[in-house]
Amino acid sequence: MQAYRNLYIMLIPVLAAACKGKQAQQQMAPGAMKVPVSVFEVKAASYTVTENFPAALTGNNNVDIKSDVTGFLEKIYAKDGSIVTKGQALYEVDKSRSQAAYDEANAAVIQAEADLALKNATSNAIPIS
Repeated sequence: MQAYRNLYIMLIPVLAAACKGKQAQQQMAPGAMKVPVSVFEVKAASYTVTENFPAALTGNNNVDIKSDVTGFLEKIYAKDGSIVTKGQALYEVDKSRSQAAYDEANAAVIQAEADLALKNATSNAIPIS
């Protein structure tokens, strides 16, 4: 036991000196290196982030609208890009050209009926020999 006691007595000053050296190093380290630090105040806010990307969009149901008749448009009921339903009127076409074509066709029918009636009347006549 005596040997251990002497060992403890010899180690205590060595350990105390070793610990004292680390404390000195730790105390010097923060003061020796000064690092510049910026301080900011944080505030709650909302931010809008926008990005622009080149793109081309197409719809799921694209329809090309073509007219069956020629003429000038009198009224336009649907604008480009608007949503329309089946049977909805989109345009009103000037009726003067289509009315003139109808009147011409009707006159041709009346003329053909008159020619037919004349031929029927002359075919029933008694031929002269």
